[in-house]
Amino acid sequence: MSLTQSCSRRVANILPSLALFLAAPLLASAGTITSTIGEFDGPNLTNPVYPQPSLTIGTFTYAPITAPILSATVSGFFGTTYAPSTALENLFVGGIEVANCASEAADCWNDPSGVQTPWSYTFTPAQLATLKSGSIAYTVVQTGDFQVESGITTLTITVAPEPAPLALIAGGLSLLVFARRKQRA
Repeated sequence: MSLTQSCSRRVANILPSLALFLAAPLLASAGTITSTIGEFDGPNLTNPVYPQPSLTIGTFTYAPITAPILSATVSGFFGTTYAPSTALENLFVGGIEVANCASEAADCWNDPSGVQTPWSYTFTPAQLATLKSGSIAYTVVQTGDFQVESGITTLTITVAPEPAPLALIAGGLSLLVFARRKQRA
């Protein structure tokens, strides 16, 4: 066996392990993007008129998204850990209404248990494009008495794997097939 054939066989033997080693971090980088905004205590209003103008609670920030967005959800709590109730309000992410505390009879306004009220919203396919920029405002419009209290709120975006890592994996697998065929010949 010549030196070239011996080297080719060694390379062919380690290529599967090398391909898996290189592909693992690439596959892990695709998937989920998460951004969180902490608790928010709104201003105390004197002689308010409702609805109040829109107030920014915070901005979700993340790297701009180039891959297709598969799904996205935003979830949080009405009230904070110190004040578990909130004012009557409508919550928006990028101008899309994602939750509301619409009634004084609702737990979000006057929960007798003293525990924050959770809420969650799943974006429709038509709304996913609003999330691509990497920055999106989280706002509130107060529609009734009390003080706006917002608990920790998390935006979770699921993206398709980038085509470049998939191309690298496909290229690596093609090399494996080529090396095996050459080895058998």
